[in-house]
Amino acid sequence: MNKTPINSTTNLIAKSGRRKTVEKHIKRVNYLAPPGIWAPINCKPRDAKWYNSYKFEVLEHDLLLAFAPSDKRMPLMRITDPITQCTWALWFMGVGDVHPSKPIIPKLVDKVDNKVVWEVDDKLTMKFEVLGHKIRKLLILNSPPSWYKLTFRVARSGGAHLLNGNIVKPHQLGKLLAFRSGEVIPLFGFAKPSIWDSSSDEIEAVSPRHTPQYNITQVRTGVWDIEIVLDPAFLSNATYPVYIDPTIVLQPDADEGKDASMFSPYPDANYGAYTLIPLDSSWRELIQFDLSSIPTGSTILSSILTMYRFYDNGNIEVLKNRLLREWGEGVHIDAPATDGECSWNHHSYPNLWTTGGADDIGTDIAIADDENDYISAGPDGYYEFKLTNSTQVIVNGATNNGWRLATTESSGRQSFRSSDYGTSEQRPKLTIEYEEPSAGMPAKLGALAGSRILSPLATGLLK
Repeated sequence: MNKTPINSTTNLIAKSGRRKTVEKHIKRVNYLAPPGIWAPINCKPRDAKWYNSYKFEVLEHDLLLAFAPSDKRMPLMRITDPITQCTWALWFMGVGDVHPSKPIIPKLVDKVDNKVVWEVDDKLTMKFEVLGHKIRKLLILNSPPSWYKLTFRVARSGGAHLLNGNIVKPHQLGKLLAFRSGEVIPLFGFAKPSIWDSSSDEIEAVSPRHTPQYNITQVRTGVWDIEIVLDPAFLSNATYPVYIDPTIVLQPDADEGKDASMFSPYPDANYGAYTLIPLDSSWRELIQFDLSSIPTGSTILSSILTMYRFYDNGNIEVLKNRLLREWGEGVHIDAPATDGECSWNHHSYPNLWTTGGADDIGTDIAIADDENDYISAGPDGYYEFKLTNSTQVIVNGATNNGWRLATTESSGRQSFRSSDYGTSEQRPKLTIEYEEPSAGMPAKLGALAGSRILSPLATGLLK
């Protein structure tokens, strides 16, 4: 299937006269390549050519990323802004309270798909996973360590348009943010990490976690140390391996959507960086796609959400309601929601849903425009959810806050991949077939015409 990029999250897959079919993604899949042409993002590191001192690099991306230095004089990773040609370098300074005079260079380098993996020693492995909207930096403790602190150093360099590093402290939680000179929106930032162990037998399921101490210290102009201090009590009782996730988050593109999970047993926790979408009586999912590229007055012929299921424990009946409140995605996995992030209790911390889990019809969510979907237990694969009627309502002028997905109380449990999952083909997508209004047709007439021919497609496993 030929795909023509339209913006950072949308591809045109078919066109015939006024009728178009587009494929929309939550996060960016395209980037603006020189000289201003949309092109697919390629997150797979390749043998370095641009950075001769590095082993692997990612060039077809919003940022230029280089990994795995070939000698001890180079940092672990470099992030370069292609617009200003300015660079931030990330060094690994070591573990514990006493550091060597020079940064530590991991002794093993490997490349698997969109991941670069280092082995520091037999206890600590580092895995950097490149996505279109973030660099997921996963530190893996394979066995109990004799230390409780990891230290990284971030240093900027460049010419006349230096990136500025600022520390901001919403609710006393520090973040190191990178800005282009003179701009107020950060280019990227280092999120506060989440930590979890392997006590659950389900892939990336919620398990005992703790929020580490996170210290940012300016060493000198343009240089900062980031310390992650672990809790000895947590480590002594943990099931190994233990995972530490201090992700590097890119500034959301204007065309991006968002997704996040909400979990009733931990009502104040944010799951904006969760790589799965669990659906059962304890979980709710918030999901939003950018629909601004569809002209007002268009007739929505079909709008199908496709998600990849990898786990099931019984049949589920899925309710899909338009959200009536703005909400914040967040960057955490089972860590307390911070300013602007969602949780079971909050649509945008500290602002509360009327009813936890966005359950109140009329203030949190609208009455369902689409029939419920029934997904039977069965093989892993792609499953469809009908959003045709509700997409038409949004295109007709209703505010697009996305959808809340929930199940009935009698449902089992199924889990799907989220927009943060590493394999791009298994992330959620929304395929919309629509007919643009004819030239000169008022938007209201187009909307009325569309309401007469809406025809939701059947759901089921895609072959």
